[in-house]
Amino acid sequence: MKKIIAVMAAVKSFGAMVFAGLIIVYTVFGGWFFGVKSIPLPLVWQALFIAFIAAALHYLAFCEHLIHTASFGHRLVLFGLPLLLVVCAFAYFGGWFPVQELVNWLAFIGLYVLFFGIVTAVMKLYFRFTGMKYAEVLSVYQQNH
Repeated sequence: MKKIIAVMAAVKSFGAMVFAGLIIVYTVFGGWFFGVKSIPLPLVWQALFIAFIAAALHYLAFCEHLIHTASFGHRLVLFGLPLLLVVCAFAYFGGWFPVQELVNWLAFIGLYVLFFGIVTAVMKLYFRFTGMKYAEVLSVYQQNH
């Protein structure tokens, strides 16, 4: 039971971060490039669903209990490609842009890859520095005990 609650808390936390990120990106870029003044309620719901689907996919791809031997790169593919399909489905059925034009899809997928790469790089740096900090603390602890 404790394990289920821990998993639910991790998925919820990651989903909340993704939701906040989606809303911030939409607000900043929508305002800067398209003059958007507010977020339509259906888009907020779509962002919420995408965020929690992303959280579930993230858990499935990066959970050590499910996939034991996959490299970080393989896990990124296991997370990023299904998420791309989900986001594309929301874009298509949600009418985010004129879907009949190939150039719109190329731009959309290009932006997805760009943002995915930026977020991945930032998270990798964060975990590297966090790991270094904990390694230092562990070293001090081991020297004193």
